Amino acid sequence: MFFSLSIFGSGNSSATNYPSDDQQQPFDRLRRSPTVELIEDSPKYRSFRGRVALKRLSLDEDCTKAWSYHECGPREVRCPMVFLPPVTGTADVFFQQVEYLAERGYRVISAEYPSYFTMEEFCEGLLRLLRYFKVKQVHLFGASLGGFLAQKFAQYNPSVIASLFLCNAFGDTSRFKFVNTVPL
Repeated sequence: MFFSLSIFGSGNSSATNYPSDDQQQPFDRLRRSPTVELIEDSPKYRSFRGRVALKRLSLDEDCTKAWSYHECGPREVRCPMVFLPPVTGTADVFFQQVEYLAERGYRVISAEYPSYFTMEEFCEGLLRLLRYFKVKQVHLFGASLGGFLAQKFAQYNPSVIASLFLCNAFGDTSRFKFVNTVPL
């Protein structure tokens, strides 16, 4: 395990410091900490799911791509906040934000996107979803892959974006083409 110099403050200029046994103890305590509560067991999450349905919607011509979403807040709000989750997330991942904003009068949509093969297909699919909700502009929030997709959607559809929020997003995928490849 690699630790930076600033964590241990050893005073030497070495770029690699490995923890001694006494420095490792705080990390051992973390490993022995009680297990984290699963989201499904959370009373807040169960309450949310009891009040807000997870809906599925197919909007493409052959109905093979289904969006899953939660929608909360007043429908007369024409510029909602739209959340796009990370690759391993679902529409549920933003349930606390959805609840919080909806309670304060915002219209919120947390959308789980289907698999698309091109960026253009994704952008067209998200645009169809927004048209279904009868909105012309959105505040778009994306986390990780959702952030990358949000950027691309904003690039292709700038007039639809009222504001763009990115969390742990990446802007360039060129590095990924070299991952898991074997040189010939």
